[in-house]
Amino acid sequence: MQRPLLLTRVIAGCSEVFPTSAIYWGDAAVVHKPDFFRKAAPPSGVNNDAPGLLWVGYLRERHEDGSFSLYTRALSSYGCMDLEVVRTRRKPSDVLESVHDLAVYLIENGNVIRDGDTIGPDAETKIKTRYAESVIGREEKVIRVEF
Repeated sequence: MQRPLLLTRVIAGCSEVFPTSAIYWGDAAVVHKPDFFRKAAPPSGVNNDAPGLLWVGYLRERHEDGSFSLYTRALSSYGCMDLEVVRTRRKPSDVLESVHDLAVYLIENGNVIRDGDTIGPDAETKIKTRYAESVIGREEKVIRVEF
């Protein structure tokens, strides 16, 4: 995680010094506004969480039945399985927050979620996870998060 952190800090600094229209984070296939990138980049000398909003792409798909799906992109760059939430009816902002928190946790701790584990922010919350084939055609298996 140290190399991407260093690169993030260098890019943030360069965007302050040089005219910058946008910052492209290739692994995640996302484009950031320079101001957002600088604010989200952790400062040097501070042990912050990995900047998941910068390093991970979050792809959202709305379905005709009112449900939506959310997929991460780029966790494999950090040695982790990508995440997929398929056809949930939960509030999109809540799902994005939970998936983002899980993505950061995986980046910082490695691929520690095992097939069939339950996760949650507290002891009462039990969200099922399982290894599954990707619904969007990825070759690698993903962690399906079942809200």
